[in-house]
Amino acid sequence: MTRGRLVALAALLAAALAVPAGASGYTVNILTQICLYTFLAGAWNVMALSGLVSLGHAAFFGLGGYATAWLYVTHGVTPALGWIAGAVLAGAVAYAVYWVAFRCGLRGIYFGGLTLVLAESFRFAAINSPALGRSQGLELLGFHMPSAAVYALALGLMAGGMLLTWWLLRSPFGYRLHAVRENELAAEALGVDTFRSKLSATVLSAALTAMGGTAHALLLRFVEPESDFGLSVSLNLLLGTFLGGTGTVLGPAVGITVLFGLREAIALVGEQLAVGTAGVYALQQVVYGLILMLVVLLLPEGLVRVAGSWVRRWWPARATHAAAAPRTVQPGAASGPRAADAGSETAPLLQVAGLTRAFEGLVALRDVSFELYRGEILGIIGPNGAGKTTLFNVISGIHPPTAGSVHFRGQSLAALTPSQVCRRGLARTFQVVRPFASLSVLDNVIIGALVRARDLRRARERSEEVLDFVGLAARRDATAGALTIQDRKLLEFARALATDPEVILLDEVMAGLNPAEQERVAATIRRIRDRGITLLLIEHVMRAVMGLSDRVLVLDHGVLIAEGKPEAIVRDPEVIRVYLGGSPVPA
Repeated sequence: MTRGRLVALAALLAAALAVPAGASGYTVNILTQICLYTFLAGAWNVMALSGLVSLGHAAFFGLGGYATAWLYVTHGVTPALGWIAGAVLAGAVAYAVYWVAFRCGLRGIYFGGLTLVLAESFRFAAINSPALGRSQGLELLGFHMPSAAVYALALGLMAGGMLLTWWLLRSPFGYRLHAVRENELAAEALGVDTFRSKLSATVLSAALTAMGGTAHALLLRFVEPESDFGLSVSLNLLLGTFLGGTGTVLGPAVGITVLFGLREAIALVGEQLAVGTAGVYALQQVVYGLILMLVVLLLPEGLVRVAGSWVRRWWPARATHAAAAPRTVQPGAASGPRAADAGSETAPLLQVAGLTRAFEGLVALRDVSFELYRGEILGIIGPNGAGKTTLFNVISGIHPPTAGSVHFRGQSLAALTPSQVCRRGLARTFQVVRPFASLSVLDNVIIGALVRARDLRRARERSEEVLDFVGLAARRDATAGALTIQDRKLLEFARALATDPEVILLDEVMAGLNPAEQERVAATIRRIRDRGITLLLIEHVMRAVMGLSDRVLVLDHGVLIAEGKPEAIVRDPEVIRVYLGGSPVPA
C-alpha cells in the first residue's frame, strides 16, 4: 500500500473516530453495527476467497459471544481474555469439522449444508443448556463499556479486517486461494495444496468471526441463541458480501452499508404502515430475498466490481505494464528450465511398472509398463477410450493405481496428491484447458511459479521469463478467460514451465488448433525439449506426434500394444488395424 493511501486511510479513521462526539446514541449504535458487520462480512469473505460458501457462519459468531459471556458470568474472566478464548475455540471447532469435510470431498451445496447444520446444532445446544441460560441466554451483568469505546473497537476491527483482506489478495496465500476458487484440479496440478489452503482459510475465517461475535456481545451486553446462532446472522454476512462483491477489499463495507440503509428504510415504512415488529421483520426478509435473487441474476460480480468497470470505461487509466515484446530466453540461462542431453542418463527418469487402474469393474489400464528417459519426448497414441488420459491421471496423482507402481527419479509416487507430485518436479497440462479465467495471464503463471519461488517478487520474475519463452509476454495483462484457444494452450505450457519441472505431461495440446497453430505449438514443444525438459506427449495429430517423438507408445483398451521408434510404429500392422486404419503415416 502506497504512503499516500496510508495517509488517506489514517485521516479517514481519525475522522470516523470523531463521529461519536457530535452524533446521537442511536446514530453511534447504527454506525457501530455497520463497522462490526463489515468486519464480519470481511471474515466471511476470507472463506469465500477459496470458493466456499458458508450458510452457517453464525456458528462461530455465537461461539465467540458465548465463550466470552460464559467465562465472564461464571468465572469473572475479563472479556479481553474471553475474546481470545472465543477465537481459539472457534478456530479449533472449524479445524475439526472442516478437516473431516474436506477429507470427505464436500464442496458446493453439500458444504453449505454442513455449515448450516453446524450453526443449527449450536443453537439447539444453547437453547437446551442450563449453563448457557437456555433460550434466555446470558447477560453480562456489571459489565459496562461506553458506546464510544465499543464504536472505536468496531471501527478498529473493520479497518484491521480491510487491511487483512488487502494483504491476503496480494500474498502467495491469496493467489493460492484464488486458484482453488477458480479450478481446484488445475490448482492441485500446479502444486497448490488445496486441502491445506481451504482448511487454513476456514479456520482463519472462523476465528475472525468469533472475534466479531465477542464485540457484538459487548455491544449488547447479552447473548442468546436466536440472535447469536440464528440464520439471520449468516444470511446478513452472505448477502452483504455478495452484494458488495466477494474477493474485494471494499465489497463487504459497501454491501453491509446498503443492507443497513435498507433496514432503516424498511423500519420507517413499517412504522408508517403500523405493521408492528413482526411485520417489519417479515418485510425485511422479503426485501433481502429479492436482493439476493437480483444479485445472483444481474450483479454476480457485486457492486464494487461493477462500479470499477464503469470507472475504467469512462476514465481509462494507463496500462500498468508496458506491452512487452516477446524476447528469446537463451538456453542455459540460470532462470530457465533445466538443460540436459536427451538420453544422457541410463537410469530412467520415470518408470511405470504393471500399472492397472479399474473403475468399479471397468479396467481402464491393464498391466502397463514403460520407461521415460531424461531429455526425450515419448509420444502416446491410441483410439479414444484407450486409457491415455487415465494414464496421465494416475501418474500425476489424480487417481491412485489399482495395481502396479510409478517411480519418479527412483522414488515412488504412490499415495501422493497431485500437488505433491508437482512439487517433486512432474507437471502436466490438461486435454480440456483449465485457465483461472478471471485472473490475468501473468497471475495464472505466478500461481505455478509459487511452487519454487520463496516470495511473490521472485515468482513474478520467473513468470515474466516464462511468458517471454512461450510468446505470451504481450498478453500478460489480459484476462485468461478472454484468450484464444491457441493462447490458452500456450498458457498451459507457461504455467507448467513456471513450476520448474523435470517432466511435463502434455495431454492433446494440439486439439482444436488449425495447422498453422499446431506448427507454432510444435515449435514450442521442441524449444522446451531443447531446454532439457523431458516430455510425455498424448496427441491425435499423427504427423506432429511422429515428427516430435523419440519413441512412441500405443494403447488400445488400456493395454500397451506397441512401443518403438516412430518409423516402426507407423508400419506396425496391429497399430494400423486398431488406430491408423489405412496407409502408414510418414514419420
